[in-house]
Amino acid sequence: MSPSNEAADTQVGWRREAQLILCCAAGSNPERLDRLRIILDAGIDWEVVMRAAPRQGVMPRVYHALIPALAWQLPASVRDRMRREVHGNAVRNCYLAAEMVRLCRLLEKHGVRALALKGPALALGVYGDLTLRQFTDLDLMVRQADLGTAFAVLAGDGFRTRAPLKIGEFPSGWEMTFTRERSLFELDLHWRLSPPYFPFTPEGDELWQRAVEIDLGPGCVSTLGPEDLMLFLCAHGAKHGWQSLSGVCDVARAAHAHQYDWEALAARARSLGSLRIFLLGVLLAHDLLGAAIPNTLIDDARAEPFVQSGAHTFCRYFHQLGANGPGLLQRWLIPLMMIPRRAARLRYALARAFLPATKDFDFVSLPYALSPLYYAIRPLRFVMQKTLNPLLYGLGPSARHETYNR
Repeated sequence: MSPSNEAADTQVGWRREAQLILCCAAGSNPERLDRLRIILDAGIDWEVVMRAAPRQGVMPRVYHALIPALAWQLPASVRDRMRREVHGNAVRNCYLAAEMVRLCRLLEKHGVRALALKGPALALGVYGDLTLRQFTDLDLMVRQADLGTAFAVLAGDGFRTRAPLKIGEFPSGWEMTFTRERSLFELDLHWRLSPPYFPFTPEGDELWQRAVEIDLGPGCVSTLGPEDLMLFLCAHGAKHGWQSLSGVCDVARAAHAHQYDWEALAARARSLGSLRIFLLGVLLAHDLLGAAIPNTLIDDARAEPFVQSGAHTFCRYFHQLGANGPGLLQRWLIPLMMIPRRAARLRYALARAFLPATKDFDFVSLPYALSPLYYAIRPLRFVMQKTLNPLLYGLGPSARHETYNR
């Protein structure tokens, strides 16, 4: 993959550090080395790169693009920091892959089939290398009918949920986060691929029938089939307002790893009410990372004003490398633009504003009897987050990185 001409035009006026990260993330091609040399010769603020690359979720790709080929152009201290971060990421990813296999086997032992989402399954499935992708937690999906058994199995394994709500009363109705004492990761258990108030997702038995097996090293797990994966990646990025470049990399790598019938995939996205979501994902992957997407599909994306606006919103944030973090405007505006109907946009806005989620339970712990107060706490947390974020971003790279990845 190589960045398209549109990407080169888009990058005019971008800071060099953003151009460097994007060039590294685009993947190997004959022109990339020359392009990287030109950028490096012009001078780089390495502190900006070392802060932004992990936040954008692409530090392993930056490292492998620059070292060893261009190691001599990097300060020794930067090379050492990169090696430490990439090594730590590799160790953590191997541990998480083993945990994903173990948890899938544990659930299967009790009659619950689980699909591995993102994480190690995505790293090996589309990158072909467990160490080339950053992730810090695990995501599993089970059938809604198996939730009771799955909860009991996880509880027996030491996992606890922070939500003071019963399963049937959990308002967001699509996932729940579990933690375990002294554990190095969180586990998100899904029974839907996206919130019920967000358009997208293929559901039902057909989703499970299209699942494929992937070998993670310690063992095999089931994961989404290629077509479901592409739609899921585009929806996942849009749902989070395309907060980081890593989501765009996932779409680009999936396009490279699988042979898609793009016309059929677009028709399926249209039938699910998520055509804008799909078009934005492939447009970003094509324009920024040179993903091989058919011109007819890219033309359709450019002809859709809301898709174009979503792409411009992402680029405006990225070229600054998140100096103030991905703002609430981006995280809310992009998903809203992807929803075609006005009534559906209103439902989405109300749900995002008031339905409690994991971060609200982290913000303050309430007993079950007081759990209705979370509907008021959530908007309060948003206001405080917007107020405190500028202060947090003044604390230094480590504080910023920790806050961003929560």
